[in-house]
Amino acid sequence: MLLAVAVGGLASADSTSLTATVRVADVVVSVRLAISSTSARVGDTVKATATVVNGGTSRIPTVTVSLRADTTGLRIRGADTIVLTSIAPGRPRTAQWTVCAVQPGTFVLLARVSVGGVSVDSPAVLLSVAGQRKKGCS
Repeated sequence: MLLAVAVGGLASADSTSLTATVRVADVVVSVRLAISSTSARVGDTVKATATVVNGGTSRIPTVTVSLRADTTGLRIRGADTIVLTSIAPGRPRTAQWTVCAVQPGTFVLLARVSVGGVSVDSPAVLLSVAGQRKKGCS
């Protein structure tokens, strides 16, 4: 049985945090994506943090967490996919990325969690990028 549910949310002028949940048999995983700021200028960096919680009763050996972003306007520094291992029931684990604003616009980010061949996406968060601050991302 597969059940994906959006569970609450919190939004402010500076950061956004929403949660999605997936249930696969006895495995229940929720994912929340938060960004350090909902606005930036070209060349600025923003931290994106996915929090994964095992809501089931058994330890999950491996979870893959990917940050999904519009690559025409944003650049993810380093790998866009992180593997989390050995997630105990009720224990949150985090994956973190640095995202650099490459061009002005409003861009969608979300975290995708994959476990046991099934994936669930966090609710999307928006990052609004204004004009030039510095010369690109390093």
